[in-house]
Amino acid sequence: MKTRTSLVVVLIAVMALVTIGWTQSSRKMEADKWKYMSYQASSTGPTDQEMNKLGWEGWELVAVDAGENRATRYIFKRKL
Repeated sequence: MKTRTSLVVVLIAVMALVTIGWTQSSRKMEADKWKYMSYQASSTGPTDQEMNKLGWEGWELVAVDAGENRATRYIFKRKL
């Protein structure tokens, strides 16, 4: 009887740990939400000072679009 009670307690503890672990991992799987910004630059592009300011504000450069016959666009994102 004592062995059976111990087994039940262990099973309940394992189920609780699995449930807690699953709940925490499902929260981590939520997608991050982003805000995007397009910066159209002159022929020289953004200055170091402008890039540093954007970085301090949390913006991250993710793409550069240097299309034909138009100014270069720099695409930034940051978490909401």
